[in-house]
Amino acid sequence: MTLSRRQFISRSFGTCFLSGLAMFGLSGCSEPNLVRIGSHPWLGYEFLHLGHRLGQLPKHIHFTEYRSASEILSALSKKEIDVATLSLDEVLIARARGIPMTVIMIFDISAGADMVLAPHHTKKLTELAGMRIGYEATAHGQLILHKLLEAAHLTLDDISAVAVAPYQQYDAWKSDQIDIAISYEPYAHPFLAEGFKVIFDSRQLPNMNYDVLAVTTDKLSTLSNSLTDLTTTHFKMLKSFQSNPSDMLYEMTNTIHNRFPIDVMKSGLRGIALPTLERNHAILSDRETLKTIVKGLMPYTGVSADQLPRDLDQLFTNQFLPKNSPNAAYY
Repeated sequence: MTLSRRQFISRSFGTCFLSGLAMFGLSGCSEPNLVRIGSHPWLGYEFLHLGHRLGQLPKHIHFTEYRSASEILSALSKKEIDVATLSLDEVLIARARGIPMTVIMIFDISAGADMVLAPHHTKKLTELAGMRIGYEATAHGQLILHKLLEAAHLTLDDISAVAVAPYQQYDAWKSDQIDIAISYEPYAHPFLAEGFKVIFDSRQLPNMNYDVLAVTTDKLSTLSNSLTDLTTTHFKMLKSFQSNPSDMLYEMTNTIHNRFPIDVMKSGLRGIALPTLERNHAILSDRETLKTIVKGLMPYTGVSADQLPRDLDQLFTNQFLPKNSPNAAYY
């Protein structure tokens, strides 16, 4: 029987994944608790998405793909999910809304992947005055908008801020609702194809663009082993990408929400740093650096000091990372 590319990759990963779980000290002997995870399209999350699509997540992990971070925050507030892929500032927003969450892994650090797209004739940031800027009304969208305005020496009164989800921004531009878009791949690609250019990106926001895997704090103990399953899957898929990038890029671009050229995916991945497991352990155990990062994000999230835990172990932990894993790519 001839196997399709997807079947071959999936079966190959199945064998490697089971042996990998054994190596990490995980087993399926006891009945695990149900895990409900929500995620949305973003390059840094794609390795976990790919593990889900290739059938590599254990059956007790229910993976739901949402269209945006706004939908994920809504699902968290409705207690529809317990685990989420979010930016760190969105984790703080969740806490401000009364949803305590704990970061257990860092997917990526955006270094250009978040971008502000403007028509090709835009020469200077000051030209944004009077324009309609489309942004996602989440903590991260607001953070980039405020930093953009700071760089342009403008205020919110100088522009029209239009709340529109990334997946709706291109249609909003086509229907003359916005002039500028704060976006990321895969949603930035249609704008770039129209001749838009990047006038500002996340490289101008050092130490503020962490994308993470976060868990509702009260579920940490009951979901312990399953959380390690999730982080292990991410690093296994990342290693597979590093070893066999051609097939992995094919799978990553040939999905329902990511049907765009491989070159676009490659370019997008260059805009994020993917920390290794070792780097994850180091960042999540560096309390002073984490305090500095959180302090820098607080003004843009609406979270107050009394809404944050006194003990940073309730906000960050490396307890659910695998003990040994291959290095990540692009770092």
